[in-house]
Amino acid sequence: MGHGSINKDRNNSNINKDMEQKILQIESELQLPRNSPLTWDHLKSRTISSYNLFHRFIGYIPLALNFKFFPGLKIVVDGKENIPKREPRIYTMNHTDNSNYFPLLYTLIRNNNDFTIWIKGKNYKNPFQRRLFDFGKMIPVPPKNYLLTTIHQRLFPDSRELNSKKELNPEIYQQLKDSFDGTIDVETLREQHASSEVITIAQKMDDIRWYHDQCMQQVGRITENALLEKRISLLIFPEGTRNVTLGKARTGIAQIALYTKVPVIPIACDYGDLIYPGHNPFAKKGTIVYHIGKPMTIDDQLKPYKIDEPYALLSTESQTRHKPQFEGATTAIMTEINRMLHPRHQNNELYKR
Repeated sequence: MGHGSINKDRNNSNINKDMEQKILQIESELQLPRNSPLTWDHLKSRTISSYNLFHRFIGYIPLALNFKFFPGLKIVVDGKENIPKREPRIYTMNHTDNSNYFPLLYTLIRNNNDFTIWIKGKNYKNPFQRRLFDFGKMIPVPPKNYLLTTIHQRLFPDSRELNSKKELNPEIYQQLKDSFDGTIDVETLREQHASSEVITIAQKMDDIRWYHDQCMQQVGRITENALLEKRISLLIFPEGTRNVTLGKARTGIAQIALYTKVPVIPIACDYGDLIYPGHNPFAKKGTIVYHIGKPMTIDDQLKPYKIDEPYALLSTESQTRHKPQFEGATTAIMTEINRMLHPRHQNNELYKR
């Protein structure tokens, strides 16, 4: 059980009217789009079902047709005995391509496991994908790079600092990131001749940081509700992006595991990039391999990183206060994934055995 008591309105139980009014005021000042996964209304309205009809439909019809008939995919699952039926687990896997989790979804659903997935905020920009993610009860996660880019786009839509895809050039993004992280102040940015657009956003950074912190804590509440109350599993790609070779992970996986005390199931996926080349969501003919590791628990492999005092899940304060534990647990989980991977996907420099 986690650090807090469970109630029906857990998703919003720690938010009072004054805080919510401040959140909405900041959204208005930053001109954040109402249909964005970043907005408070969207996060607040997220509900998780203990029975995911969408996943069942996807697993039993489109994916079954793709894997069995068009053109035929061999799914090898090593360690299937480590997947419990109807017990919440945190599944964490390497992310070699856009779709390497489809065969895993197919396997889990047919093993009577319901789960939700953390989805990076920028993937909600496509209206069709957004509807699918919402219908499938996914959990949107608003990373700071997406937030900063969105704010710049909304405040300065005709800026020359945006490329043809409405993305910030790297130098401008780095300045905003440094301001967000508190490693550079407004006066230093002026001395470096930063643009007026960067200065304008940097002057609002205290509010932006606070707003992002509230959104991430809401993601934490939704996730806690899914695992502890709805008792469904969670799938996380801790790298936060796609890498054929295992990349550096973020600590969200450890924060969730140490807080909720739900066991982590490390999964190593081989050859996903060959089965799903490019952005193709349809599997090519071939073999994809999943190595399902044994559960990593707070009483065993993750015990050295256990946190006994209460803390706010996914908050900036907790990430600062408990950084060594979060980083240590993340490394332990990723090292186990790296150990199980085929050598073509391993990163033995980053994750030594």
